[in-house]
Amino acid sequence: MSVRLPGASKPATAMATAALSLPSLPHRTPPPAAPASSPPHSASASLKPLCKEGDLRQALRLLTARAPPPREHYGWVLDLVAARRAAAEGRQVHAHALAAGSLEEDDDGFLATKLVFMYGRCGRVDDARRLFEGMPARTVFSWNALIGAYLSSGSAVEAVRVYRAMRASAAPGSAPDGCTLASVLKACGVEGDGRCGHEVHGLAVKSGLDKSTLVANALIGMYAKCGLLDSALRVFEWLRDGRDVASWNSVITGCVQNGRTLEALELFRGMQSSGFGMNSYTAVGVLQVCAELALLNLGRELHGALLKCGSEFNIQFNALLVMYAKCGRVDSALRVFRQIDEKDYISWNSMLSCYVQNGLYAKAIDFFGEMLHHGFQPDHACVVSLSSAVGHFGWLNNGREVHAYAIKQRLHTDLQVGNTLMDMYIKCDSIECSTKVFESMSIRDHISWTTILACFAQSSQHFEALEMFREVQKQGIKVDSMMIGSILETCSGFKSLSLLKQVHSYALRNGVLDLILKNRMIDIYGECREVRNSLNIFQTVEKKDIVTWTSMINCCANNGLLNEAVSLFIEMQKANIEPDSVALVSILVAITGLSSLTKGKQIHGFLIRRNFPIEGPIVSSLVDMYSGCGSMNYATKVFYGVKCKDVVLWTAMINATGMHGHGKQAIDIFERMLHTGLTPDHICFLALLHACSHSKLVDEGGLQVY
Repeated sequence: MSVRLPGASKPATAMATAALSLPSLPHRTPPPAAPASSPPHSASASLKPLCKEGDLRQALRLLTARAPPPREHYGWVLDLVAARRAAAEGRQVHAHALAAGSLEEDDDGFLATKLVFMYGRCGRVDDARRLFEGMPARTVFSWNALIGAYLSSGSAVEAVRVYRAMRASAAPGSAPDGCTLASVLKACGVEGDGRCGHEVHGLAVKSGLDKSTLVANALIGMYAKCGLLDSALRVFEWLRDGRDVASWNSVITGCVQNGRTLEALELFRGMQSSGFGMNSYTAVGVLQVCAELALLNLGRELHGALLKCGSEFNIQFNALLVMYAKCGRVDSALRVFRQIDEKDYISWNSMLSCYVQNGLYAKAIDFFGEMLHHGFQPDHACVVSLSSAVGHFGWLNNGREVHAYAIKQRLHTDLQVGNTLMDMYIKCDSIECSTKVFESMSIRDHISWTTILACFAQSSQHFEALEMFREVQKQGIKVDSMMIGSILETCSGFKSLSLLKQVHSYALRNGVLDLILKNRMIDIYGECREVRNSLNIFQTVEKKDIVTWTSMINCCANNGLLNEAVSLFIEMQKANIEPDSVALVSILVAITGLSSLTKGKQIHGFLIRRNFPIEGPIVSSLVDMYSGCGSMNYATKVFYGVKCKDVVLWTAMINATGMHGHGKQAIDIFERMLHTGLTPDHICFLALLHACSHSKLVDEGGLQVY
């Protein structure tokens, strides 16, 4: 699918550039000040181009050269002040208008409205409010300016309150127009207030403003942000003949925000086939889809299209960087990063996160040093990525340094930072530090409680895990499958059948018993020697995976039901489930218990036919199986057929020779293992002592241990 950026979309791109960052102004020679006696049309002809060029200083000088200047001159300069967010210059213009008496003659509120708009864009919402309240006559434009002021300052709730006051005033000429509704709908989206959004939608339909593309686009965005994507899609479909690029952007972004990435991709294809060229906002939305679905080829097409149109927006480069990172192309992400002339915090953090996401933890730490070298101070996103990298290496001291920096910069109060620090300490085997981080958190979310539960369960602090689980229930926090999984580890540690049954019942009542939990319960019921309960769970699983079958085979084998374990293995093959190495090791254990050489050879043949690597646990299990079935010749052939032998395999061979009464041969194998440079563990010594005991080699056994 090709990606097109026609020339028609370039003006929108240019506008977006101006909105994101104003370019540096070229040096220009100041024009001579207009004389006081200049005719009005000459001052107008000079001032308007200055405002368009963005020369605020000269525009102010020319404006104040006349007293009083025409009010449209104030309007041009105030628009420039608002665009530059130059509050100090705006106050100068306001003071000049007061001194010249222009505000007193402002019968229709034109100049006051321009001032309200300017103060709002400059973030001086209190000044905008005071000026608005002093207006003798308020028009729809005045109300819109104040609503916009609150919205741009992040006070969406206040923006809605002003809208309601506007509706209640019922003053002539102050009925909401399309701009009013679009602003209020944006405020509803920010607050996630779908109910208020529905009310505004009703007013739009009643007044006929829903036919306006501006209002319809705002409706799409509002519904999407409130999680009502189906309503957003209905508005989009209704707008069929009035769609513009912003309509497509709104609905594509809405799908991405609500996790419906495939629909977003289909809409993008529909946008292309309808003849609409994408702009920067389209590109960012579709790049998010590419990142989520790992659509590398489409992402590359978008990258090429952006390069072709000469786009240099940081927001697009950052989206490209994230897309390449999630597609696993670190080299491409790094090239995009190096091409960014003015790197912001998002750029640096995205590249750092790219290394961490792709397992390049050492490079992430080196890149962090580069970040510091360029003068960027780590923020909470950087601390999160760095903590993950340090935790992977288990560097406790470095982890403490990161934690100390977070405290010094007051970043430790951030919820995500706290959760990541807990996880980092767990990976560094510092349960105490992880617990202290949890206890110091003033705000805890579901992830915090899940992490601390896993911390106690994995460190075998089972009583603490149970107490924490009770606290979770007291706090009214929703228990999910991950929390149940941690408590199941506690049940396994206690080997407590009654506790396991309670957890099983709780999971059933709350509907959190998924396939992973069922598989784990089969294992733990088996550990508690409750094979019947394991079998009951096994039979309730409709779509059994390899883990389900392996868990049940293990359950039977470990509880002496060896024939049943073999039968299950045969049933698994009939169900077209391909056995993995874990399942094959389990069945070899069962065959060893049965001493069935024929079945053992069949499994060995199966391994060879399916090209399974004869290494690790499989080769050790084969040696155990052949020796347990009385065939030392086959056990020896398997052993010497392996080039890279580990301690487990050497131990299996020592145990095999010892079982068959070849004590001296077992000692010889042990000495050969020592010559390879491997260090025996306690299991290896036990196997050697067992071999010496079988062959009554008391002195040799004592010497070897010594």
